[in-house]
Amino acid sequence: MTTVSLTKTRSGFANVPASFEIGNYDDGSSSLVSCANYALPDGYHVAKTIMDEDAIFDASNRYCEIIEHSSGRPQLVSGAREMPVLATVN
Repeated sequence: MTTVSLTKTRSGFANVPASFEIGNYDDGSSSLVSCANYALPDGYHVAKTIMDEDAIFDASNRYCEIIEHSSGRPQLVSGAREMPVLATVN
């Protein structure tokens, strides 16, 4: 099982959704919501983009956007039919 650490932050504006960043960035800022480890589905992996930033890619090596699911957990969107919602791991 592949895991990834994600930091969830809020901008402070009601019409701007939460965002997720790869890594644990608990800097004590007021925008920090949580830092947690999540299990990636089979075939999904973390790799570098052409801009040398960490990102999640699906089984077809497509870049995944990380959005907030209605449950508050991160959801991966890559243009594929599957849009998995990630589960936390300890």
